[in-house]
Amino acid sequence: QMVGIGTSDVNLDKYRHTFCSLLGKDEDSWGLSYTGLLHHKGDKTNFSSRFGQGSIIGVHLDTWHGTLTFFKNRKCIGVAATKLQNKKFYPMVCSTAAKSSMKVIRSCATCTSLQYLCCFRLRQLLPDYVDTLEVLPLPPGLKQVLHNKLGWVLSMNYSTSKPSSSSSSGSDSDSSCGSEAEACRRKRCRRT
Repeated sequence: QMVGIGTSDVNLDKYRHTFCSLLGKDEDSWGLSYTGLLHHKGDKTNFSSRFGQGSIIGVHLDTWHGTLTFFKNRKCIGVAATKLQNKKFYPMVCSTAAKSSMKVIRSCATCTSLQYLCCFRLRQLLPDYVDTLEVLPLPPGLKQVLHNKLGWVLSMNYSTSKPSSSSSSGSDSDSSCGSEAEACRRKRCRRT
């Protein structure tokens, strides 16, 4: 099973009679396999540990900054690609396993705005709180608006399972994403 993104230029018919991981076969798609390998341009890069039944895989495409970030069980596992501005992408999944299934839990899109950027920064600054809005002294009406419009941004998890006093970590394991998005961005695919 794979999850990822691709442009409309991905040729879905090219491999229809081939047993292969389709996403990442070309330069127009990126795919994260259940094996933990990131596929792009036909190359495979170790990116995370394996995932399987019950795993929640998040895909965050930030077209403002041009980054593709993956999450596993709501924790950042790294930035897979950069320089993705000014292109139209589509979410994609594929599987070579019989009787396999995937379920979309949440799908949303938002235009980049000052409100979005502020919420994103607040989440970076308060990574150890499950509910960022509860710790901020905001009027109830504003909290409700932010929760309804950008609650998903305020709940993105860039922290490790243990609270960290430093935003930099020397490890590139799945739990290495520190409290800052930059720590998460350290882990990059070399071929973007």
